[in-house]
Amino acid sequence: MTRVGTSFDEYMATHAGADVVFSGRPADADTLVINGATIVYARGSLADQDADVVAIAALINASTDILLDGLVSAAALPTGTATELRLTADVAGTTANAYLLDASDMANAAADGATFTGGTDQANTEIMVVPHVIDASDVPLGVITMETPFTRIMEFTSTFHDAGILTADLPTFAPSGGTLTITKGSGTTWAAGDIFTVTIKGYTTARVTS
Repeated sequence: MTRVGTSFDEYMATHAGADVVFSGRPADADTLVINGATIVYARGSLADQDADVVAIAALINASTDILLDGLVSAAALPTGTATELRLTADVAGTTANAYLLDASDMANAAADGATFTGGTDQANTEIMVVPHVIDASDVPLGVITMETPFTRIMEFTSTFHDAGILTADLPTFAPSGGTLTITKGSGTTWAAGDIFTVTIKGYTTARVTS
């Protein structure tokens, strides 16, 4: 494999999060469990549902519980017919995807899932151009297997030069981890000396999304 051109990009880590949607007012002493920490709501004399959720968000942000402090932030987002409690992990990455969320003991509240979601780790990507000269062993099989340094292949395109002439070819691609298997399309005939060039984009460091 010959690498004739490369370029680099970086995918920044993203923050995991979760939502709790309120369709009505929670009751006094209802609880919300976030990452193992229990928030107990005292409704008092607040006027309405929006005020309730603002107060719950304030409780979360003021918590000194080691399971919340510096780990989770909250915001109330009025949406007209409902009020949304937006929870966001303070630290980007996949760790917070494991934070558990339980709103079952809070009236008129529904969590969008049992855990936070959407956190991703930082990763670098590389684009590489790989020209492959068809040899006699490729011709009868009609298959090329390319091993790359990538941990995962994201995108790929190809061109085919038949006896030096750019020719349309419609191969099928089968990526698996850092390996790309290419099967000849039906519109061309491979011969030794033809050149099949593949542009591949992939992760050079692990890109974990869940």
